[in-house]
Amino acid sequence: MEQYGGQLKAEVLKVADQGRNQASSQPFLSKVDPQVAVILTGKSRNELKDSQEEVLERLGESWAETFITSQHGTITILSNGRDYRVVKRKT
Repeated sequence: MEQYGGQLKAEVLKVADQGRNQASSQPFLSKVDPQVAVILTGKSRNELKDSQEEVLERLGESWAETFITSQHGTITILSNGRDYRVVKRKT
């Protein structure tokens, strides 16, 4: 983050490691400043561990709209290079 901190901005963040606690620290989220976060996991929100709830809280504090694939289904981000939209498809 020290070396590339200024280049980490992103509208959309794919949260690493199925949203486990070490996936996205608050300093990292502050640098990236995502508008949308996607967590790929087969676990329902009720099955998420306490450490994953911490990540969800941090994402909420950073104002990122968070999508969890087990809850929202397939998440597709469509973009024309300037704008994007989130498409959810429950199977």
